[in-house]
Amino acid sequence: LAAARNEELLRLANALLQLPLDQREVVILKHLRDRPLQSIADETGRTTASVAGLLRRGNQGLLSSMERSESPHALLGLDVRPSTRTAERPKRTKPRL
Repeated sequence: LAAARNEELLRLANALLQLPLDQREVVILKHLRDRPLQSIADETGRTTASVAGLLRRGNQGLLSSMERSESPHALLGLDVRPSTRTAERPKRTKPRL
């Protein structure tokens, strides 16, 4: 049980390190230091809305990173995320009738 907890904490620390610095700072202040948004805004010189946006994107980044690190491919260090690109369609030159 302790080994699983340590592994989870290591995954979380790695996910935090992958976040951009401003998102990481806000996530740490909010979730690890239990600071209210207004306090974080005052400390960082940002608006509350800006802090909320950074927190939302940071939380999404953490979730995405944690989900990727659960896959067997992540354990091997392989990044096999599905492509988000779609096949491009040729542009139509004439309208359909």
